[in-house]
Amino acid sequence: MVQDNKAEEIIEELEQVQHLSPLRKYKAHRANFLKTKRELPLQVKWLKEAFPLEDFEVDTIVVEREETRTINNQVIFEKVTYERIVIRGRIIEELLQWGPLNAVLEALKHKSNKQEIMKQIMYQIHAQPEQPHFHSVCRTDINRDTISLFTRTTPAQEGRWIKAHFKDVLNRLNTHARKLTLFVLQAGINALEIRYWTKEKQVVFMFEANKYQTLLYRRKNMLMYERNKAVNEFVDCDQSHEGEINDLMLLLEDTKQKTMDQIRKESLNEKTFDDFFNYTRVKGITASAK
Repeated sequence: MVQDNKAEEIIEELEQVQHLSPLRKYKAHRANFLKTKRELPLQVKWLKEAFPLEDFEVDTIVVEREETRTINNQVIFEKVTYERIVIRGRIIEELLQWGPLNAVLEALKHKSNKQEIMKQIMYQIHAQPEQPHFHSVCRTDINRDTISLFTRTTPAQEGRWIKAHFKDVLNRLNTHARKLTLFVLQAGINALEIRYWTKEKQVVFMFEANKYQTLLYRRKNMLMYERNKAVNEFVDCDQSHEGEINDLMLLLEDTKQKTMDQIRKESLNEKTFDDFFNYTRVKGITASAK
């Protein structure tokens, strides 16, 4: 893995953006939401502020994390809720469209191209003109070879826009690409429902969106991935399939951990990022604070 050990030269700090207010929570399961999704809520249509890059991390979907504090010479373990980060992480998860979720779940396939999937996730998250709230990284000045990043140093800090030379933040961009892919992978797994495939007589994980079904199921000791046109071959699982469900869950968790470890070792080359920024420039994607 490329280490972020090179100091970045920040050229200019841009104007502070308005703090993002929490959106309403969807009551339906994420997978059910995908089934009926037609357009973004009005709150999101009006949203022009970006999410800081640090919010695109798998930990932001976790409600609590344990911290150690020393009080009166005693070590105390506390479960601390970073409420704003947790809320923002959940908002991001709810705003993700079916395309990147489907693309990232393919990473669970044996010998899938993790680098290509990282590239696709960068494009599908940060380069969609209709989702300005995800435009957290873009080219600022092609002649000066500078880019803009919406970032923050600590969980308690508000986000801020900075400009920096592209090559100075290449390591940081790669770190973000990895963390972004891990975040979307966990969100994709969270979107799955347990169903029974009547045709194949086995338990599957699946989500349905845009008249397609994404399936994860077991074949021998391997997790299989498929994306097919939606068919009426799936029903709810009952308790008689509990053992099969548990086995599939364990296989998914084991495959997920191995996949995440592989993604953490991947990097995108300079040309890939350069092509990405050229693409966003053509699409007219610029820093929201500009």
